[in-house]
Amino acid sequence: MRATSRRSNAHAARVAGVALALSASATVSCDPALDARDAWLVSTIVRAELPWMRARPTLVARKFERMAASVFDFYRGTYPAYARDALEGTPSAARTEFAPGALVPGIGDAHPENVGVLLGADDALGLEFNDFDAADRVPYYWDLRRLAAGIVVATRVSNAGDDGARATLIAAAPAATRTAIASYLDALRAHANGATPERRTSGQGAPPLEDLFRRGNRDRVARAELAGLTVVRDGQRRFIRGAPDPEAPTETLEELPAVAREALPSLFERYRLRLAVSREPAFFSVLDAVRQFGSGVASMPRIRALVLVRGPTDALEDDVILEVKELGDSGAPGTLLPGVWADSVASRVRNNAYTAWGSAEREPLWSSDEWLGLPVQIRAEREAHKTLRAVRLTGANGTPAALDATARVLGALLARVHCSTPEGLATASAIVRAVDARSDEAFVSEHSDAAVSYAALVERDWSAFRVALRERGPLLGFVNDPEDAPSTDARALFLAEGGR
Repeated sequence: MRATSRRSNAHAARVAGVALALSASATVSCDPALDARDAWLVSTIVRAELPWMRARPTLVARKFERMAASVFDFYRGTYPAYARDALEGTPSAARTEFAPGALVPGIGDAHPENVGVLLGADDALGLEFNDFDAADRVPYYWDLRRLAAGIVVATRVSNAGDDGARATLIAAAPAATRTAIASYLDALRAHANGATPERRTSGQGAPPLEDLFRRGNRDRVARAELAGLTVVRDGQRRFIRGAPDPEAPTETLEELPAVAREALPSLFERYRLRLAVSREPAFFSVLDAVRQFGSGVASMPRIRALVLVRGPTDALEDDVILEVKELGDSGAPGTLLPGVWADSVASRVRNNAYTAWGSAEREPLWSSDEWLGLPVQIRAEREAHKTLRAVRLTGANGTPAALDATARVLGALLARVHCSTPEGLATASAIVRAVDARSDEAFVSEHSDAAVSYAALVERDWSAFRVALRERGPLLGFVNDPEDAPSTDARALFLAEGGR
């Protein structure tokens, strides 16, 4: 069963008409808030969300609601706008004097909240990029500016309840972008000169990153995900239904439709055979499975399931939780010819992740495949896998010194990813040659100024997005066609939205 909605030429024309109508109404409006950029933004978001709007409108509406609530969540949810800015020549995203055509194995959506700690095969935590949904071959400066602009945007939601500390951190953000970019260049130069990539197993003196390792190691030992997501009754472990965390009532676990659960054993057998660390088939015996709602921002409308499997023994304490998450296109194909770099979505994400992590210490249960016709990522769901969060930039984690130290580590980490293939190393050498022909300062200033400028554009776009959402409705003016209704089996999976 292929869980996708029907497509038609008539529907494509209708969507194009919606986008044109949005653009026209925004352009001719007397409202100064609705200028050409606003129309561009709305049409970009509608087009990017179209596959999910057609089959899962409620989930898209929830995503938009979350994006409207926080400027950083808005930034997380608008990579398609960033990619379009870069392709169409917006100066703060698209222009560089330093090796403009050089491609790298990129993260794509390389914002700070896509960095965290992951358990490797050696059961030790390492600092890594942890989201490869948008990973693709991209111009290096896409990732670099996306990361640096994200540092600036993150300061806008820092130090909750302390306006003075937040203002101080906002003022320090441009300097932190310079630190990140200088660190990236230093690491790029080192890798181009033959330095061996190193796995980072500590926060290297950056308080927000040290906090990740401290909390991750605490929950690694406690297996906190089992306590937080499951209960044991009558000698059997099962997922909690509803909201496991009372402080996050919109993040719920609900019954997984039978058609989806029945397809799990064949998925896990293919997945098992892909893993670098061998596991017996019994390890992946399914004990329980639920649909997960309310997680993520950019990926919120996508299908997510949590699956409880037996693990290495029949003992309850070593049960394992796996997340199965639907994947989509990267948003980057077509940047430069030939523009398509993988045979499938699943292989693109899998290959980019394995390349970026680059060693046997990578997360041993992470892979990708297809489930119900959908490309999916499969990974261990562990509380030890902490992610850097902008809202945790507070107190000792929210000082200019902490931000600068974090930026330094993130810049070097991105360079390691970009140098993870022979192509990437060749790109690093090309960038270094271009910089040596001018100066390090020129490189740092160009990219830092662009990132700070783009962060200001993000804040402006966030304001326009909230206005558009209020005036056009929860789907920004998009109206579903009855022909988009999924099949009976797909409806059970797509439309089981929080019990509705």
